[in-house]
Formats: sequence, structure tokens, C-alpha cells
Amino acid sequence: MPGVIVCLTGESADRVRRLWEAAKAEFGAPLAPPAAIPHISLEVASTADLEKLGPSLKAIACSTAPFRVRTTGFGVFTGEPLVLYLSVVRTSRLALLQRVVHQETAGAWSGPVEHFRPDNWMPHITIAMQDLTVERLAAVMPWLARQDLSFDVPIDNLAVGEDTPDGHRILASYPLEG
Repeated sequence: MPGVIVCLTGESADRVRRLWEAAKAEFGAPLAPPAAIPHISLEVASTADLEKLGPSLKAIACSTAPFRVRTTGFGVFTGEPLVLYLSVVRTSRLALLQRVVHQETAGAWSGPVEHFRPDNWMPHITIAMQDLTVERLAAVMPWLARQDLSFDVPIDNLAVGEDTPDGHRILASYPLEG
């Protein structure tokens, strides 16, 4: 599925990758696919029209100054599939960015995911969903609870990404310049 994401950069991306590596060493299996990209999803849908999406995202990026948010622990989205995530503080600036992306790109999507409507959206960084079972979750959560999961995340880009069998692929990227 395609989506508009904020790719984590610098130390925040490194921290998520180190967490994935430590979990793999601890449990013998990866939490994330090999080509996973640490990110915060702002909008996700079944399909996207990149020709419509690009100009909207470029305009948003040109008028938005970079800012920072913070992670605050972890949680689980229940249902199928289970999703283990790092919680991201929903600041007013982050909520506004997500709302603007949702509104300004509405014509470029078909089959938008209900969880990404602005009133439903929960900012997070997915850390596991591949082969995540209740049993595996029960093993990982106590270990995760002992990790330092509070860190700053720069919000300095918008990107169009899509899921692949091995993780994610970036189709376009726009630095925040406002």
C-alpha cells in the first residue's frame, strides 16, 4: 500500500535500527523486514496517483518548517495483523501536518485507510508486524519495556513510500523548507 510518510533521519533512524538489531539478537528473528525504513505514516491508501500527489506534497513541504516530536514508549494495535509500535507524542504541529496532508492529497488516493482520518490518526513508528503472534508479542514486550524508548524525532521531510515484500520503497521525497 502506498502512503505519505515522514522518514526518520539521523539519530532517530539509527535508534530504531539499533532496536531492530538488538531484538533480532535477543530473539533470533527480526521484528522488521530487511528493507524496512523507520518512519511515521501520515496517510495510507490502497492506491495513489503520483502525478496528483507530488505537486500537493511539494507545496506542503515548501510551506512547512522542520520541527521535532518525541517518542514516549510503546503500544500494540490489536486485530489482524498485530502491530507493535513506538508511541509518538501527537503535538499540535504534527496533528496539523497530518490534517493538511490528508486534506490536500485527498484527490490522489483511492481506498484511504480509515485509521488515517485526522480524528482517528495515532502517530507512531511501527517496530513489528511481520510474523507477530500473541506468543511472540508476549516474549518481546517485557524486553521492550526495559529499553530506553524516549527520544527526539526530527520531522524534516515528506515522502511517498510503498510496502514491498522486503520492507519499504521510497518513490519520492520532499524536504520541509518553510
